[in-house]
Amino acid sequence: MTRIPITGIGVIAPGAIGVSAFRDLLESGRSSVADVDRFDTAGLRSHRAAVVRDFNPKEFIAPMKM
Repeated sequence: MTRIPITGIGVIAPGAIGVSAFRDLLESGRSSVADVDRFDTAGLRSHRAAVVRDFNPKEFIAPMKM
């Protein structure tokens, strides 16, 4: 068995922000892939993507002190 260190636990992923939301997403089998709606995909090969939505870094990361 290979051992790996875990230095922290947190998830920011398409469809889930936070460990419990990510676990729920995995258990549900839902996909976070959807049609791209932030720019025109005409002329591109892909028209679908998994986008991290509704993430506000200020809610999770303290500002740096100077």
